[in-house]
Amino acid sequence: MPPSSLEERVRELCAQAVAAKTEAELRVVLPQLQVAIHDHIRYLRAIAVEAIPQAFGSDSRSGSRLGVSDPAGGSRPEVRK
Repeated sequence: MPPSSLEERVRELCAQAVAAKTEAELRVVLPQLQVAIHDHIRYLRAIAVEAIPQAFGSDSRSGSRLGVSDPAGGSRPEVRK
């Protein structure tokens, strides 16, 4: 499903859950909403896997650009807020 369809499906199911008048209606909608949320999370994770190496260079595992300390004794740069 395209991302906009996934988002729309989650919105639609949220609206149905809020509008549910009985527990039986909720028992039908909530599992569908849970699946839709999981599908959207899987989609976002797939995007992140592709985007992170591009954002941090080809050796993103080293952590050198992420401010992670060197296991051999390097120090961690100060994080600005």
